[in-house]
Amino acid sequence: MKRWMIAVLAAIAATAACSQKLDTVPPEIRGVWMVGSGPHAGRAFELTDKQIFLSIGEGFEIHRIREVVVAAGSDGEREYSVHYRLTDGGLDALRIYHSAASPDEVRVHNTSNTPWHRADRDDTPWWTP
Repeated sequence: MKRWMIAVLAAIAATAACSQKLDTVPPEIRGVWMVGSGPHAGRAFELTDKQIFLSIGEGFEIHRIREVVVAAGSDGEREYSVHYRLTDGGLDALRIYHSAASPDEVRVHNTSNTPWHRADRDDTPWWTP
């Protein structure tokens, strides 16, 4: 009985060590991110501690972040799943890959071959200084 219980506890601990749920966006991925080339050139998004701003066509959307799930990736990279509520009440998520080796660059799941770089907030359509 003891061995079975130890195996179950070890499995739970291993699962918990693989991912972590957060209530706010961690500092390493907060900020404005823009892409300069490819099909998404000129697009941007901003992550604050509890909101996500997304450039959509000529405009933008703002959504409240519900949670961020952080998981270890390959080569020291981390995967951040930013879950947010849509204006119609539905839920969506933005998956971002970030490495401490390249702190000013992220990759977004559906554009994973295109690097997104940190940018100034005044370069975004939602910021009016």
